[in-house]
Amino acid sequence: MFVTAIRLSSNRYPYIKGALFNSPGQADEAQRLSNVLLAILRRYGPLSVDHCWSHSKDEGFRSKRHMKLVLKWMKEKQQVNVVCKHLSDLSGKHGDMEFFYSVVDDKRKNTGKLRSDGHDM
Repeated sequence: MFVTAIRLSSNRYPYIKGALFNSPGQADEAQRLSNVLLAILRRYGPLSVDHCWSHSKDEGFRSKRHMKLVLKWMKEKQQVNVVCKHLSDLSGKHGDMEFFYSVVDDKRKNTGKLRSDGHDM
């Protein structure tokens, strides 16, 4: 019953939201780390969390979880996109998906709309 209550709660980790911005120094650090991740994603293209970690573990992140929190914050700020790639169409299991992070294109971010042929309006 307790496990079900946790699953149904809307925010399983209430301390995460403000964890990056408890003080101005931490906000500056979060901005610096997000710039590091943006540079990595621009250089290497869409990357999974494991590949992001392998490129950025020497850049000042405390842990892989810390990097995931920064990626989540960047997603909320619409700096990165998350793309899901289905690895196998034959299997219906949930484990056959891989998620990739990529940089949001500035043109698409400003307009928010694309024509059907893929070009900006």
